[in-house]
Amino acid sequence: KRLTQRYAIATIIGWQNILSGVFYVPVLLWKGVPVSTMTHHFSEIWLPFLLLSVGASVLAFAFYANAVKFIGLVKTNAVTYLIPVITLLAAWYLFAEPLTLQKGIGTLVVIGGLYLSQKL
Repeated sequence: KRLTQRYAIATIIGWQNILSGVFYVPVLLWKGVPVSTMTHHFSEIWLPFLLLSVGASVLAFAFYANAVKFIGLVKTNAVTYLIPVITLLAAWYLFAEPLTLQKGIGTLVVIGGLYLSQKL
């Protein structure tokens, strides 16, 4: 919460993504991806990476940082625990993903843990 009070959310997100990108390149090199592949195949490697970083990471972090700023860290994390449950329901509704016993048990564990974390 102190970071969101001290810096603009866009600044935090920008630095987070710059540092992530800097740390991402050594992992590619360690995994054996040739430098020529990283520099010549923009549409196959970097475009999806940029879309994921902007679409998923930046927007998600912006929502998270705003939530921390307005409702606090504890409540924001409590809502964050519901993401797997919301994802399960969205996959079932939008893509006809089957609801299995294992997924049901997982959902109950998440909701039970969230309930306990709010009561203790």
